[in-house]
Amino acid sequence: PVFAGPQVQPWICKNTSNGLAAPSDAQCNSPTVFSFRYMNATTHTFQAYDPASPPPAASIATTTTDQGVTVPYIVRVERGAMDRGIYDLAVLSNPAAGWQPWASQSGWNHKVLYQFGGGTAPHHSNGAPISNLVDMALSRGFLVANNSLNTRGMNSNDVVSAEAVMMLKEHVAETYGAIRYTIGTGCSGGSIQQYVIAADYPGLLDGIQPNCSYQD
Repeated sequence: PVFAGPQVQPWICKNTSNGLAAPSDAQCNSPTVFSFRYMNATTHTFQAYDPASPPPAASIATTTTDQGVTVPYIVRVERGAMDRGIYDLAVLSNPAAGWQPWASQSGWNHKVLYQFGGGTAPHHSNGAPISNLVDMALSRGFLVANNSLNTRGMNSNDVVSAEAVMMLKEHVAETYGAIRYTIGTGCSGGSIQQYVIAADYPGLLDGIQPNCSYQD
């Protein structure tokens, strides 16, 4: 933890049921895993992409980002453990090219859409992040991010949610490149987190899109 104080106990690491290796410590740390999806040009649905045996090029859609860059619509999905949660990142990516923070791939517009999940409950465990396969954002070049700690139906501690945002943004900046701005999105408990983080931790979110908010 960085600023959230003593961590809640007990805590159960559910890494193996969410696509990661067994944790190596009580912080739920596991090696990061990567996979790819592509947008099918005919069905307009995301499908698994195997770099070792790619589908026919004609079946892969193309997309033009809000920066005017046209690329094959292939998305890299990164899943890892952070702050005892499980995080996902998704971004347009050429599977044959690498990523360096000083040499970002051209498909990324250096903007982040950060997802917050609804509900409210203390699960005392990590779980699956929200799916980051958001066509409206990815097709325009956004990197889409969230940690399971940002789903209030799993973790109702808004301070820990803010800490997870800070840590994941730092990882993006150090791995993918500089972030131009970060926009939040989410409904109900996801709205609560956006309001609290924007008010109490200025700079983590540059804009918010709270949906289905309640007067209380």
